[in-house]
Amino acid sequence: MSVNGIESIEYGVRDVAECERFFVDFGLDEPTSQDDGSVNFVLPDATRNVVREQHDPQLPTHWYDGVGVRLITLGVDDHRTLDEMTSSLPPEAEAATASDGTTRFTDPDGIAFALKVFQREPVACEPEALNAPGYVGRLNRSRHWYERAQPRGIQHVVLRVEDPARSFGWLQRHLGLQLTDVSRGLGLFGRFPGSNDHHNLFLMQANVRPGTPPGWDHVCL
Repeated sequence: MSVNGIESIEYGVRDVAECERFFVDFGLDEPTSQDDGSVNFVLPDATRNVVREQHDPQLPTHWYDGVGVRLITLGVDDHRTLDEMTSSLPPEAEAATASDGTTRFTDPDGIAFALKVFQREPVACEPEALNAPGYVGRLNRSRHWYERAQPRGIQHVVLRVEDPARSFGWLQRHLGLQLTDVSRGLGLFGRFPGSNDHHNLFLMQANVRPGTPPGWDHVCL
């Protein structure tokens, strides 16, 4: 039993309504609004995009300058795994278990993570018939045109850190992160044992080019 991928991403933003509009325009289903002013987008595989005002007390302390990703919650298979992983975290992670059973902690870079019992919902996607040199998959039929994206779930998040190898090593020891690829001079790709995505995290070298200090780079839906 292990970490099975990303359960949710929580963002701290200046304008919740504007970010809600962006995600809906991008292709997410209409969110549910919470009493605390946040909005919760649930994707088809049950992963969640949560948008909060940047000063929301429910968000962890900033670990970088600016707005964006503030908490990455990872799914685990069952309560036994959650308990075992929580107890194995080192003291410096400052792990704390909330009333809902979710365990929050920080890694050596100050990045806020959480662990939660979670199972993805299966999502079936029908491949589109395509043509290629020497192969006719669609004859006398117009191609299907999409008005917007239709994300099925959270695939990965890219984090900029000072020392990707050090950061990866910590996540490997304590969360079982597995190396799947290396981009020389740029960073390391990692997948959690219970996931079948190419990678769930990419730890990118900060300051590899102007304007890329430590922080988050992007999220793939």
